[in-house]
Amino acid sequence: MSTSTKTTTTSSGSKCSTTAPAPTCEYGCGSWCSKPLPWFSDLPGCKAAAANCALQVADCMSTTGWPGALQCFTFASWCQSISNYASSVCSSGSCSKSDCLSKNPPQNPPATTAGVCISTATTTASSSALPSTVTNVCALPTGSANSGYASGQCVGNVLPPFVTCNDIQSDWAQNPFKVYSSKDSASCASYSRGQVSSACQAACKTQYSNCMSVYAAACKTQPNSLCAETYSNAAWKCSNQQNDCVSANRNVYVSGSRCASFGSGWS
Repeated sequence: MSTSTKTTTTSSGSKCSTTAPAPTCEYGCGSWCSKPLPWFSDLPGCKAAAANCALQVADCMSTTGWPGALQCFTFASWCQSISNYASSVCSSGSCSKSDCLSKNPPQNPPATTAGVCISTATTTASSSALPSTVTNVCALPTGSANSGYASGQCVGNVLPPFVTCNDIQSDWAQNPFKVYSSKDSASCASYSRGQVSSACQAACKTQYSNCMSVYAAACKTQPNSLCAETYSNAAWKCSNQQNDCVSANRNVYVSGSRCASFGSGWS
């Protein structure tokens, strides 16, 4: 389990040599800012940072709408670049967040983005966990020619928020699953194991809202790089996708090992 920690000093056991004030923003998309990725210096930590990044994409879409959400697609690509760094650099040798950001600089960052260095000699575990990876327990709807979108694809490439393990320990025992619709995990709705279908259907509704406020809205202001069809046709696709999504997630099966203990079972 990767666990979030707090520290204010460094020592001979620290993973980096200096400390910096913890920023509240790391990647800017208009008025929206991502929460900074956790500090890392190894492959598991980098994978956790990439997963933490991916969980924030839905909030970017919901908050910015059109046309600001175009930058959210770029943010999603940046998150993928963190994952690629894990595969290409961390998997073959030493790596760090500072090196990763130097190779993949965030867009519109604040003055300080390095984060807080973690001292292994002084840290104490908090009650939140970082995902080791991120996969959605929900099913994507199966599109068709009649519904206006292809199977395995999302209308306008607007993905639903992830439904995966609850990262807050005090809530996890009763509600081991969470819909990551906000970058502020504490404000996201959590669900019991018997309510996973409801969680997935809530994610379907968020996807529909984002589909309308991002993709369909883009279709009102052509030409642009996202949409090349009428608003009414785009809205029809968004609606069909929501209906299909709700139907596909009426009876979601979750294996017993999924989120079976706090901080594990992310995939």
